[in-house]
Amino acid sequence: MTAPSLSPQIPDAAATLQLQLNGEPLSLPAGSTLQDLLLARGLDPASHATAVNGSFVARDARPAHLLQPGDAVTCFQAIVGG
Repeated sequence: MTAPSLSPQIPDAAATLQLQLNGEPLSLPAGSTLQDLLLARGLDPASHATAVNGSFVARDARPAHLLQPGDAVTCFQAIVGG
């Protein structure tokens, strides 16, 4: 009788997306959108500005903006005043 294998389970890399948020590594489910990222991080989409790989992404474009492996996302709270 042989002992059961004790090898660690390796997560399916295809099921996750590795990217950066404000310079920090982040893992999200594959197929995530920019809107998904904001909601997953508890960020109010109405009060944050976003860019992906240095290009501004408008608020109304976030739900359709699919994130790609290696994307660099910048997110910050917009400040207005004068």
